[in-house]
Amino acid sequence: MPSVKTGLTKARSVFTRNGGMLRTSKAIRLGVHPRTLYALRDSGEIEQVGRGLYRLTSAPKLTSPDLVPIALRIPRAVICLISALAHHRLTTQVPHAVDIALPSHGQVPKIDSIPLRVFFWYSEPSFSAGIEVSAIDGVPVRIYSAEKTIVDCFNKIGVEIAIEALRNYRERQRKPDFQALSKFARIDRVQRIIRPYYGRYPVSRRDIGASVRERLLNLSRAQGRPFQELLQYFAMERFLYRLARSPVSNRFVLKGAPSHGLAGALVASDHGYRSRR
Repeated sequence: MPSVKTGLTKARSVFTRNGGMLRTSKAIRLGVHPRTLYALRDSGEIEQVGRGLYRLTSAPKLTSPDLVPIALRIPRAVICLISALAHHRLTTQVPHAVDIALPSHGQVPKIDSIPLRVFFWYSEPSFSAGIEVSAIDGVPVRIYSAEKTIVDCFNKIGVEIAIEALRNYRERQRKPDFQALSKFARIDRVQRIIRPYYGRYPVSRRDIGASVRERLLNLSRAQGRPFQELLQYFAMERFLYRLARSPVSNRFVLKGAPSHGLAGALVASDHGYRSRR
C-alpha cells in the first residue's frame, strides 16, 4: 500500500512540474507507471483531453484548448494561415479548424475533438522559414510569424483575407517589416502577387470583390447550395459585423430567426436610431 501511495504522489509531482499536462509516453519516460496513470484517471484527478494526453483536473483552464494539445501531440506541426492570423490578431475570420503546416510527405495526425486542416505542401525552405515559438499555458507552440503568415495567405488562401491581414498589420505595427515580407515572398515565390499590396501602393477594392465572388462560387459548388443564397448570407454577416464595430452598436438589438433564413431585424433601443427590414 505505501508503494501505491508513493507512486501516486510521484505522478502528481511529475504532472505539476510539467504544467499539469502530459502525453502517456512522456509520463512513462518520467517514471509514472501506466497503472498509476489509469488510477489517477479513474479517481478523477486527471482527465483525458485527447488520445494519449492527460491533464490535471485541478490545473487552471487552458487559454488555448486547441493549440496546446496540438503542440504536445504533434511537436513538428506549425500553426499557420487563418489560425496564425487569429493568434496575431490580424483577421476578423473565425477559424473553424486549426490550420497546421507539416513538411511534405508527413504523417497524417489525428487528435480527438479538435478539427484539423492540414497543409502538407510546405516544402523546404518554406516550411522552416519564419517559425516563432510562443509559450501558451506553459507549452511551447510553434507558430509562423505575422509576416510569413501574410505571405502564405496570398499563396494558399486568397487575396481578400491576405489583404485584410496586411492592412491590419500596417495599421498596428509601428514599423512594418517590409523586408521580412519581401524575404518570405521570395521564398514562397509570390513576389509579383504581393508587391502591389504593400509599401506605398493602395489596396485594390476591385481585387477584393473578385476574390469574394470566387470564394463564394467555390463554396457554392462544394456545398451544393445556390450562389445567391450564400451571397445573401455573406452580405448580412458583413453588415452585422460593420454595425458591431460602429460607435452606435450598443443602440441596436439583434432580433429574429436566423434558422429561417433571416439574419434578424435590427431594432433601435432609442428613438434616435430606427432600422426597418
